[in-house]
Amino acid sequence: MPLVYEAESWEHGVVMAAGLRTISHSALDKPTKALVHNPLCMRSYFSFNFADFFKHWLGIKGRVKQAPKIFMVNWYQEGPDGKPIWPGFGENIRVLEWIVNRV
Repeated sequence: MPLVYEAESWEHGVVMAAGLRTISHSALDKPTKALVHNPLCMRSYFSFNFADFFKHWLGIKGRVKQAPKIFMVNWYQEGPDGKPIWPGFGENIRVLEWIVNRV
């Protein structure tokens, strides 16, 4: 996965976010390095049917004049040595600047 990725459309962005996986770390999961499905990074907070939640997000486009662009960022991708590839901290501004210039 690239460091930053721009969705091709609102629907594409919602589908990308719905397919997110994260390393288990919450009270819901056993503490392992296993990847777990975490749609929209909201898994711990779902209190109603995911299909309804997903439908709501897809429907937002019809209620706004222009849907915002959606970007995915993977700040914590690890290399073969288990260390983060991206240095983070002050370097993040370069990615944020690229995103702002795309909008």
